Amino acid sequence: MAWLPWSPSPSEEGGVKKTAGGAFESPSRTNRKKCYEARDSFFECLDKNNILDSINTKSGREKAETFCSQFDKEFEKNCAHSWVSAAVPADDAAGSRLTRT
Repeated sequence: MAWLPWSPSPSEEGGVKKTAGGAFESPSRTNRKKCYEARDSFFECLDKNNILDSINTKSGREKAETFCSQFDKEFEKNCAHSWVSAAVPADDAAGSRLTRT
């Protein structure tokens, strides 16, 4: 993948890398560990700020953006999109944080 001036440099990119065909590589143990740590940090921030629904309520979205945006960015950077999109709605629907692995 060529570096473009408006895209993040390879050192700024994190998480799972894309193959030449555009698909994502299977995450390594190290990638999964980074993902789980980022997920746990984000959920810890939500808990600390008493944010039970960071998706479906306007106040929840605003509080999550105000207090936890950096943790959310790390979570999204270090985890496959499908993992993020599955974890957060399931967590919000349960009304409590998922069990940590």
